[in-house]
Amino acid sequence: MRILRDDNPKAIEPFKHIKPAPIFGPMRCFAPCHGTVYTCTLAQGHSGPHVSHALFKKVKAVWDERG
Repeated sequence: MRILRDDNPKAIEPFKHIKPAPIFGPMRCFAPCHGTVYTCTLAQGHSGPHVSHALFKKVKAVWDERG
């Protein structure tokens, strides 16, 4: 699964409650979303799909390991 806000903004809506890891604190995951410039902004070792955020904690992409 791979959902990009640019391609399908309505499909991202169920994930808008997910917040990124703080800049200072737990290390971020940084898993890449293949074929895009996005990397995971959640804390390392998180459960569930990877999520990338933009400024103001706006979800830009959601994906799992299968891409």
